Amino acid sequence: MNNSLTVSFDIGIGSVGWAVVDPDHAKLIEFGSHVFNEATSAQQARGFRSARRTQRRRKWREKQLLMAFVDFGLVTEDELKQEGYLSYTTNNDLIKRPKEETVYHLRNKALDNPVSTRELILCLYNICKTRGHFLLENVNFERDTVTFDLFKEKFYALTNDYFTFSSIESKEEFEKEVLKEIYNKKLKSNEIKSKLKKMDCVETEEMDAALLEICKLIAGYKGELTKISESVVIIGAVKRNASRQYHWRRGYIFTQYLTVYNALDPVFLSCDSH
Repeated sequence: MNNSLTVSFDIGIGSVGWAVVDPDHAKLIEFGSHVFNEATSAQQARGFRSARRTQRRRKWREKQLLMAFVDFGLVTEDELKQEGYLSYTTNNDLIKRPKEETVYHLRNKALDNPVSTRELILCLYNICKTRGHFLLENVNFERDTVTFDLFKEKFYALTNDYFTFSSIESKEEFEKEVLKEIYNKKLKSNEIKSKLKKMDCVETEEMDAALLEICKLIAGYKGELTKISESVVIIGAVKRNASRQYHWRRGYIFTQYLTVYNALDPVFLSCDSH
């Protein structure tokens, strides 16, 4: 004689109930349940993960800033590795403590006065460590703000040799739809390309390609220098590959810091005299 049994489950969010029934004899053979531990929110885990990411990104920015000084030939890696080089209070035969009382006093001095390379590193490293980075942020150090007018002035001063607008209206449209959006950090690389393609605001295709690469570079994205000009180089940069394609984020962080501090002219591009 073959008896058929039915197994039933009642699955809930915190428990599972089960029962074994003999349908031929309408008999309950066995039943029970298993209760799980109460579900916990992932909020705490996300908080820890977010803290790790923040710390990792901050350390990445610090390293990028320091390596920018090395790339531009202002300091060597061996100097940066000296014990106490990045500490404001270090004072010995090799490394002298700045005369200013704190790094914040030194930062204030650097706004209007020349400082040594190490003092500049201390200033920028302190900002990078405690305040993030200033790729294209509106920065106010209780003096002149980096206004859009100043941004435009610097942009045209650095790029007027590489393209010419087809009309005044085209230039105004470019400033409104592209340059202002880059200034406000609202454009992605593909959006820059899309907007410029619709505008057709410069005189030739070569100028259009140069304008696109320049806009991508000042927005912190990758750009191909040869499309701007065969003679364009990054000052102090090492040519890393045959295509001469560079990631400018490190260089742009560096030059933007110098722009904020008015320590050096914010020169991104230079024509090789050869």
